[in-house]
Amino acid sequence: GEEAERTVYSADGALFEFADGCWKERGRGELRVNVAKEEPRRARLIMRSKGNLRLLLNASLASFVTCTKMDGQRGASFPAINCASQSDAADEKKEEGKDEKDAAAAASASASGTAAEAEPSLSTFAWRVARGGDSIDAFVDVVERSR
Repeated sequence: GEEAERTVYSADGALFEFADGCWKERGRGELRVNVAKEEPRRARLIMRSKGNLRLLLNASLASFVTCTKMDGQRGASFPAINCASQSDAADEKKEEGKDEKDAAAAASASASGTAAEAEPSLSTFAWRVARGGDSIDAFVDVVERSR
């Protein structure tokens, strides 16, 4: 949990994911870079949407993660495996008002291993800092030092 971590970067902005050949906005809110307080000092990116605090991004900063500043000096792109995707898909289905029968059938299929549930996979994300916020240089620097 986040109680065993300290935040080394925090800023408001927008998160995008490159999917199906174009950038798609995943949400707006606060992005944090958290580092574990104890060894091993692993770091991760966490982003929650403004308002309902839905988890948009939960990704470890692996050694292969490199940030690239984008044109306009307010954004950066980076590869990540977003572990928030699976839980959000389940939450969205609940919010869409699926009835109990559909939920029970899905749970049964999942328990028997027949559900085609997607595993988290490597994707390209972009982070754009909100106007008036920190420069993107601070984000890139923290990511490079924390991986």
